Parts: sequence; structure tokens; C-alpha cells
Amino acid sequence: MAVELDPITRFPRAEHVVSYAGLAPVTRSSGGHTHHGSIPQGANRWVRGALVSAIPTHVRYAPTSPVTMAYEQLKTRLGWRVARVAAARKLARVVYVMLTRRTRWCSAPAAGDVRDEVQNSHVAPTTSFC
Repeated sequence: MAVELDPITRFPRAEHVVSYAGLAPVTRSSGGHTHHGSIPQGANRWVRGALVSAIPTHVRYAPTSPVTMAYEQLKTRLGWRVARVAAARKLARVVYVMLTRRTRWCSAPAAGDVRDEVQNSHVAPTTSFC
């Protein structure tokens, strides 16, 4: 996935990665009417597929992460398909922070981590990039 997103500096914010992957729902407005649609079909299908298919494994191996908690809450309310895409959207934001900060995934939130691009990102700084 890092190859598909390389160079990560072309994305100014995490929302741009989410949009590039096609995980942000389409919204069309005209004449005071707003239509909220599904996720776009013309986005990078490789990045979207990797993120969406990673959710079941992430839920299994990181049961206490914010991504897993969001998935579980949405799954009961909206169904597993919508919840999986929403969790993939959250995971894309985490991946963006990991790539921009050149950090690894950590099982616990970093101590003293301030709220920035991703709230509770579970990303801890390291000296090497994995």
C-alpha cells in the first residue's frame, strides 16, 4: 500500500488519502438540495481494497483499537458492509499519519500524543520505518 501512496507528501491531509482511496462518500449539492451517495467507483481500487480487506484481520488482532471499537459500534447499527468501509476510512487516516511521521503501529496509544490529524491513532514514533 505504501507504494500506491508514494510519495505521501502529495497528500496535504489525511482526508485527501481517504478521498484518493474512494472511501469518502459522494455528496452532490445543487439548488439547496443535497444528495449523499455511495463511495465513488473511480478511485484507486487497490488502496481501497487493501484497506477494506484489512479490517477483519485488524478487528481480530487489535480488539481494543479505536478502529475496532468504531467498527463494532457501526456494525450493530448499520451492518457489517457499511461498518467495514467506515472502519477502512479510519484506518486510512491512521496509515497516513504512520507514513508521514515514519512510524510503526503500536498496540497502545503513544504517551502524550496530542490530537492532530487522527484522534487516538495508536501510532508511536520510532527511528526506523517498517
